[in-house]
Amino acid sequence: MKLPLNELQAAIVSALSTAYPTWRIFDDTPEQPKYPYVIVGEVSTTDWRTKSEPGVALVLTLHFWSQYPGKHEAAGMMGNALTVLLRDHPPALPNLSPTFHVVDLALDSAEIIIDVDGYTRHGLLRLRYLIEEVG
Repeated sequence: MKLPLNELQAAIVSALSTAYPTWRIFDDTPEQPKYPYVIVGEVSTTDWRTKSEPGVALVLTLHFWSQYPGKHEAAGMMGNALTVLLRDHPPALPNLSPTFHVVDLALDSAEIIIDVDGYTRHGLLRLRYLIEEVG
């Protein structure tokens, strides 16, 4: 069994960058960030297989960082990301590669917290994927 981590991250970044070309999307915190920005964050996986195909259940966290007063900007970005990523059912990103196919995608959880500086808003969007390995 293989893990689709790089393929999934590339597909998410591509989909969000295409829909919102002004967004700054990273896979690690930039040294001197310009707000707002998005980080493709933590991933946890468990085995999920059908009788005929191997696969993984995967939860991926997107982090939305904003210094806009209040939650409006972070919440708007999170909602826009959900619109792009959950646009259709089956998911808008069905084929990650010739090797991986998204079987299902759903919102796992979403929250906005105030960072330790008391000003920065940190949105967390967790998406649950079922991905089968094909080919």
